Amino acid sequence: VEEWEYLTQLTLVFGRPAKSSFDARMVVPDVGVPRLVEVVRAARKIAGGMGLDVLRVGSVGFDTLYALMPVRETGNGVEAGPFLEAVEALLLGYTMDRRLLVHRILQQLRCMRYDTCENSLTRYTFKRDGLERAPMLAAVFIRLLTGDYSMESSRPSGAVLEDPVKYAESLNLPRGLSGVFLLGVLTAYVAKEQYKKSRSGGGEGRKAILDRIDFEGMSDADVRAYASRLMESLKDYGQLSSRTEDLYARALQLLAEDPRGLSNPEDNTFHLLLGYSYQTSMFISAGSDK
Repeated sequence: VEEWEYLTQLTLVFGRPAKSSFDARMVVPDVGVPRLVEVVRAARKIAGGMGLDVLRVGSVGFDTLYALMPVRETGNGVEAGPFLEAVEALLLGYTMDRRLLVHRILQQLRCMRYDTCENSLTRYTFKRDGLERAPMLAAVFIRLLTGDYSMESSRPSGAVLEDPVKYAESLNLPRGLSGVFLLGVLTAYVAKEQYKKSRSGGGEGRKAILDRIDFEGMSDADVRAYASRLMESLKDYGQLSSRTEDLYARALQLLAEDPRGLSNPEDNTFHLLLGYSYQTSMFISAGSDK
């Protein structure tokens, strides 16, 4: 692009064939090629600032965004409104409502859990490990689409990446949501043991603790009830150690210090899954290295 002597602009038309005509669903006029490059670079910088390359959760691109949106592919065609709205926002440079984004992404995370997604790219991209990778990738697009470039920096140091408390701080989360994030980290410890136990018994690696997460949203009371049950699960699966006990105590402290930070039930669920995704990725990355 830098070598071109002229400015190239594209008019992007999204739609489908309709008999002898074309059914245009959305037209985005005069999109400069440099804008396309800028969007992809910004997404990669945010992903790098979150350490996604080290965590090996996958790459960011328009295909990933498509897989994270509640797109319905039916016999009558593709209902891709949520994806097209996100693309339009990216290409034209305006921000989207954060609550709406989190709501839509939770719809996809829920269908990943229960294998009901109607988006073929969701099924292809995430297959059987959607909840383990998708929340981290979704966090990149939430920041990108809401204009939050605070993570657009160099890769976090190993000391930050390996410490859940420091990592949560690096995400600049409200204290209450940092507490929820740490509960998600502890959820990964239980899920790992449930997976191992199920596989050793000839099963498919079921993680029963994920059934306790309400994908429709978890209120402040729901989060605290989940925290109590989580402690019992840590005991039952032999996961209580000085590290997990410290994380649990820190999580409860953060929840108590910032109850207003838990005002959005869907945000609570997303950050619980984000903590789970982060820690599971750490487990998988460590296992691959060994």
